[in-house]
Amino acid sequence: MAAESCLAIGLISGTSADGIDACIVKIACKDDGTFELEVVGFDTYAYPEGLKQKIFDISERGSVQEICLYNVLLGKLFAEAAKRVCVECGVALESVLVIGSHGQTIHHIPGLQSLFGHQVAATLQIGDPSVIANECGVTSVGDFRVADMSVGGQGAPLVPYLDKILLKKFHQDTGRHGALLNIGGISNISIYMPNEDKMIGFDCGPGNMVVDGLMEELFGQPYDDGGEHAKRGKVCQDLLQQFLKDDYYSKPPPKSTGREVYGKVFIKLFLEAGTKYNLSADDFVATATELTAETVRVNYYLHVRPLLLREQDTIRAVLFVSGGGVHNDHLMRRLKELLVDCDIESSMNFNIDPNAKEAVCFALLAYQTLKGVATNIPDVTGASRPVVLGKICPVVT
Repeated sequence: MAAESCLAIGLISGTSADGIDACIVKIACKDDGTFELEVVGFDTYAYPEGLKQKIFDISERGSVQEICLYNVLLGKLFAEAAKRVCVECGVALESVLVIGSHGQTIHHIPGLQSLFGHQVAATLQIGDPSVIANECGVTSVGDFRVADMSVGGQGAPLVPYLDKILLKKFHQDTGRHGALLNIGGISNISIYMPNEDKMIGFDCGPGNMVVDGLMEELFGQPYDDGGEHAKRGKVCQDLLQQFLKDDYYSKPPPKSTGREVYGKVFIKLFLEAGTKYNLSADDFVATATELTAETVRVNYYLHVRPLLLREQDTIRAVLFVSGGGVHNDHLMRRLKELLVDCDIESSMNFNIDPNAKEAVCFALLAYQTLKGVATNIPDVTGASRPVVLGKICPVVT
């Protein structure tokens, strides 16, 4: 079949605010509506020193002035990331059709709030796409989540749109069922049911966020490299069980969460609750890592495994893992021990770097926005209907 081909750039900084992921994607759209996606280049660009903490501060208590200023600053930094990845890959920026930028989430309120007689849910990502468009001279799309929330959705997760494409092809090629687990700041999972051609996806709970927060607080380090601290520590079961009591983990989807729940306040509560157990710093990290693994386990067996069994009586599915958590050897080992009836593999099986998958998704979402194609999945977000996501910021040519 003939295929229309173009280049798109995807940009995202996740909940952990580790830096800007920038990915150039070659998108080939076939006549039957299917896609072939090729990652042309990918890199992550760290924020300037001190900006990560400033983002966290703004997320918790930022002034209107700060939010306005940093919205523009991050737009400039995201534009620089798009330019840099093009230079490093030898791609002319003018050959790029569109840039899709998720931006940097500073607040996410998926639950409805009552305001002046209206029920409102909201989210805010900074790094204005109009700044990116005019800095790069390339049409840019941003603010992807708001449209879904305007029709009753939670605005998250959005990556299941890409996950459906990947898992559907995996099933067609192998006959096996698969799910995708992304462990960023928050962990989220997607499951495709081929018999019903239906997609389900939701946030499980904390991914790397709590571990990263503890590492910063206890060791002055941004993350637990390879899970070495967790490996040396001992899990405090009493502390673990205390924090596993949160009803969110057993709550059925659609559901989403973020830094508002697992940020500094959570870290403080976690440390305070652990004081009576005489824990070492490594013990705290080990327990938080186990919390991430356990919340994935709970969600898998409550909300994913039953869907797989509905598709087929006996099945050994494949769970493909992406995100920064895939580099935590201790966490990956615990997931393999806890999820005994599925195979756990890397998203590299799809020829997509585990760190790049979300950036790939926003490149594809931006492409579809230009086409006027709805890309939210109501079964995932809880939206009342499909909608076109994102705001298009064109440039003068």
